[in-house]
Amino acid sequence: MRFRLMLCLALSPFVGVSSAAVVPAPDHAPFDALLHEYVTPYGVRYADWHANADDMEALNRYIHELEHTPIEKLAATPGRSEAALAYWINLYNAATLRLVLEGYPVDSIKDLGNLLRTPWKKDVVTVEGHKLSLDRIENSIIRVQFREPRIHFALNCAAIGCPPLRGEAYRGGDLESQLEAQTRQFLGDPRRNWVDGEGRAHLSKILDWYHEDFERDAGSVIEFVRPYMEGMEEIKPGTDIPIEYTDYDWSLNEDQRPPNP
Repeated sequence: MRFRLMLCLALSPFVGVSSAAVVPAPDHAPFDALLHEYVTPYGVRYADWHANADDMEALNRYIHELEHTPIEKLAATPGRSEAALAYWINLYNAATLRLVLEGYPVDSIKDLGNLLRTPWKKDVVTVEGHKLSLDRIENSIIRVQFREPRIHFALNCAAIGCPPLRGEAYRGGDLESQLEAQTRQFLGDPRRNWVDGEGRAHLSKILDWYHEDFERDAGSVIEFVRPYMEGMEEIKPGTDIPIEYTDYDWSLNEDQRPPNP
């Protein structure tokens, strides 16, 4: 609780920010290039990335730049909340990728934890002097500060059950369209979310784990998914239909296709 309060105070917008405090958003182009190179519609080419020392170092350099970005000032700049949220999403995804790549080969990100703590509880970056785990970035910063439910379709946990990793970095100016596209892609995938012949909704476990975020935004989980899911158009708004949450696949989101000859 003390950490959460301290971090929220450090990163929350403050009154009277001068023009001198305005800072540019970090350059996400290096991360963009890496994602374009290694993310496919079938997953992440971890083996190729792990074997490329230059690109492993490029990921480290990008994370280092984010760690040294004055995010407190960026978040406090009027009109820059989208840039700040894009920063945190990219940092989370980049740190997750590095965690997996450093432990590669691995069958699941869960294998990178131990009896004392999960991989999400490990300190993976240091920002504004604070050591942060993936759990703290997501639950103590992003969810608390931004209250944007669609981030759950942008943050990638390196599992098949997770929404696919986007093949480009997030940017403040494009964030609205990027988040909407991610949400529509995941919730509109009938292999992941569907309504059966008896009117029961089968939904990803993500919608159960973070149901409070979706309920706060739309009143209920069903009303949140309604605009995105096939089969929902025939169900009257406000109908309390039964939900069955599907099992989550924690297998690594790896593109295991053989390389082209």
